[in-house]
Amino acid sequence: MAKTLRFYHVVLGGFLLPMALVFFVTGALYAVDITGGKKSIDWAYQEKGGYTLATDDLTRSVASQFASKGISLKLSSIPKIRTQNNGDRNISWNIDSSRVKAMIRKSQPDTVIVRVKQVTFFKSFLDLHKVKLGFAFATYAFIASIALIILSITGFLMLIKDKRHRLVGLLSALAGTLVFVILIAF
Repeated sequence: MAKTLRFYHVVLGGFLLPMALVFFVTGALYAVDITGGKKSIDWAYQEKGGYTLATDDLTRSVASQFASKGISLKLSSIPKIRTQNNGDRNISWNIDSSRVKAMIRKSQPDTVIVRVKQVTFFKSFLDLHKVKLGFAFATYAFIASIALIILSITGFLMLIKDKRHRLVGLLSALAGTLVFVILIAF
């Protein structure tokens, strides 16, 4: 039984090591408020009846503006549409590491304001910590979190079986739990 526990503990530890290192680094960077940056490109153009345009027509309009500006982003993703309380329309697309937003104010219905936010590689790396890289990475993170729970359980079971280190292990687990609860409470 002890060899089996040790085997699974080592396999899970090896599986989790790369992800744990990334989470340690990105968590430390977030803790000291180093969060990366975004470059923004903004412009406005006139579109007759822009406020009442259907989403597909507005997508074509914004895409043609990209072509005229020499920007090679393709608006192929499904847009997210939101109407503000004041009646302004916001339509946004996430493309690779960029976010494109078209804003049409109700007070200026023929003016479309386009904002392209390009995320730096550093910001994309930090987004790993928030699991913002799509379904595949989210699935990996979910499986890794289950593996981390199993790793903790197998480590604790090995600790209980080891008579020499049982007291130190239990005291450190108790101290860790106490520090965690205190930090959450304050």
